[in-house]
Amino acid sequence: MHVDYRLDNLLIDRRTSPPSITAVDWQSITIGLPLGDVAYFLGGSLRRERRLRCEQDIVREYHVRLIAAGIADYSWDACWNDYRRGAFAGFGVCVIASMMVQETERGNEMFVAMTRRHTRHALDLNSAELL
Repeated sequence: MHVDYRLDNLLIDRRTSPPSITAVDWQSITIGLPLGDVAYFLGGSLRRERRLRCEQDIVREYHVRLIAAGIADYSWDACWNDYRRGAFAGFGVCVIASMMVQETERGNEMFVAMTRRHTRHALDLNSAELL
């Protein structure tokens, strides 16, 4: 897992079609929950209205590509539940990272927005029932 997979950590080159995307800021890499980075990205980077319109389609496509890449015995239900569990990934980052970085107005606004989005994400998915 990247652990902090969000728009601020993606370099997007729109000169190519499709755009080339490079992830940066890999200091927190770890082995973790399947779909954790996907849930963290969608839950923290997208406003609720947009996330609700596209998240299931994105996770379905991700699942299709996992199966095509040879990941065997990973059902759609297991994948979706891993995504729902992954909705909690943002809480740790919001708390720990906000205490470790230099405080700035932009940073404070970002952590507040991320915390609100990740909380709403977990509530929307009823992720607590999986604990």
